[in-house]
Amino acid sequence: MSQRLLFVESFKLGDLVYLGALVAEVRAQLPEAEIVVLGDESTRDFPFLSALNVERVSFAFPWNRMAWHRRPDRVLAVAPGLRAAFGRRFRDFDALDARGDVRHRMVLRTLQPLRLLSYRAAVPWHRAIRGIHDDHAFQSRQHFYEQLVGPLGLRPGATLRWPWLGRPSAALGGPPAVAGSRDVLLSPGASNALRLWAPDRWARLARRLADEGWRTTLVAHGDADIPADRAAFQEIWRGSIADLAQRLAGAALLIAVDSFAGHLGAAAGVPVVSLFGPQAPARWRPWGNQTEVVIAGGFACRPCGQKRCVRPESSCMDAIDVEMVMAAVHRLAPSTIPPVVLARAPGAPDARAKG
Repeated sequence: MSQRLLFVESFKLGDLVYLGALVAEVRAQLPEAEIVVLGDESTRDFPFLSALNVERVSFAFPWNRMAWHRRPDRVLAVAPGLRAAFGRRFRDFDALDARGDVRHRMVLRTLQPLRLLSYRAAVPWHRAIRGIHDDHAFQSRQHFYEQLVGPLGLRPGATLRWPWLGRPSAALGGPPAVAGSRDVLLSPGASNALRLWAPDRWARLARRLADEGWRTTLVAHGDADIPADRAAFQEIWRGSIADLAQRLAGAALLIAVDSFAGHLGAAAGVPVVSLFGPQAPARWRPWGNQTEVVIAGGFACRPCGQKRCVRPESSCMDAIDVEMVMAAVHRLAPSTIPPVVLARAPGAPDARAKG
């Protein structure tokens, strides 16, 4: 009988991007295996696993990242729902926890798999049980792969491919990358309000980019992502995650806050400028050598586990100005397209606004 593998990732889309690199390598080496990814409800919106012949199943996990330990009953309450949803389906699967998170181990034990293989990291136990490590999320998945070599019969020394999606047009039928593209996507949306950057700064950034010859598209996940100054953008775009991957295929650059969009762009091989506030870039910056992080110093409260900012009058996101972002674009642009500064007519005002 072929191997049967169940990966669990109960968090959000960004986590699935890095799990995907691990799953892609396992699939390449075990082409006949039955592979299932059990994730939170956003997993059904993550189309890229299906291209690997991986089944996606979802469950409404009741915890959040920060405060689950204050409500341990939420972890215990998962068991009846999981049994009701999946019954005995995964009893002959190897269950794989790539985070090394105590909640995942409890979930997988509830399903009574054949074996439980959980990532082991050299960090204090109170951090390890919550899946918090010192290395980057991609590196953690690489280390877990190495721990799976013996149990699953994988090839020793393999390196997880990154970018693992490649330009997504090949897998999803999107347009080919345009040679010499000057398209830049700006993605302001984030799942955490503390990671948001002021809407008027996105508009000023778009005007600065346009002044240097870029064509700007605002990626709007919702109405709240659209600044009052809509005219600053050549286009305002909405679409699904698969649509976004296709749109990225023709882009030269993505500018995003610390969010799924930045990780998707990096996984697809698109240069990314990432605006960081409360999170630690060492663990969660978009992975790869085509990324630039913009982050303001002087915030001892980082990394932040708060729901509300303790410095709302001068937050770490407010400390990022437009010129800091433009400097990152200029550092990254030589690896994409050299900047083209548009000449102004004699006596015309400089349209650039300071951050």
